[in-house]
Amino acid sequence: MNSLDPNGTFDNRLGVWAITGRDKVGKGGMPNLSSVVITSEAYGFPPHAQSPHNELLDTDDDRMQQVQFIDGQLWSSLTTAITIPGDPQTRSAAAWFAVQPHLAGNVIGGAKVSSQGYVDMLGSYLLYPAIQVSPDGTAVMTMSLSAASVFPSAVYTVKPAGNASFGAVQVAAAGIDRVREFACLPKFGGVCRWGDYSAAVIDPSNDGKTIWMATEYIPGPGYTHTNWGTRVMEIQA
Repeated sequence: MNSLDPNGTFDNRLGVWAITGRDKVGKGGMPNLSSVVITSEAYGFPPHAQSPHNELLDTDDDRMQQVQFIDGQLWSSLTTAITIPGDPQTRSAAAWFAVQPHLAGNVIGGAKVSSQGYVDMLGSYLLYPAIQVSPDGTAVMTMSLSAASVFPSAVYTVKPAGNASFGAVQVAAAGIDRVREFACLPKFGGVCRWGDYSAAVIDPSNDGKTIWMATEYIPGPGYTHTNWGTRVMEIQA
């Protein structure tokens, strides 16, 4: 599954893909690759995220990264621009999607969005989300958080099974220092590069009840030009 925003503005479409006949490869043949385009909630190119000391974090764009196929559904998330009621500024937030695809013979016959939504915070920026779902339907998502008065932190949120939306954003590890990175320097553009990754995976050793997640934050002063860290979290879903 992939987002579709060719002009780097806003879009409301997703690409859904299927590959069948993979066993043909071992016999010198070619598998079948097919796709459809479906309508989704709107998402758009996110603004840079503010952090203390007037620094900006690079949110990159609204591409999807990690996509999971779980119990017949595709789950994914991306960083999007969002306008929050009562907030005078456009923020970056997480848009998430659960899509039900189906095959027609050996090609994809169609797909539909079964659930979707946004996770945002008034006055704050959320970036680089990753989503995972447990066997009972509990969904968890991790991402980074920053704001004009909040150092880049590692956060997560949970959507209990049967709920339509995620709950409040929880801080797993609070950032405690400003970003120290070469890209922050004016001669390198002045916008601090941020790790364009997060991850969320099920631990198979506990019947899928444990989910491990990782995302970037600032744990301390570190080296003069490198002080980012990766927070690893264990969530009981």
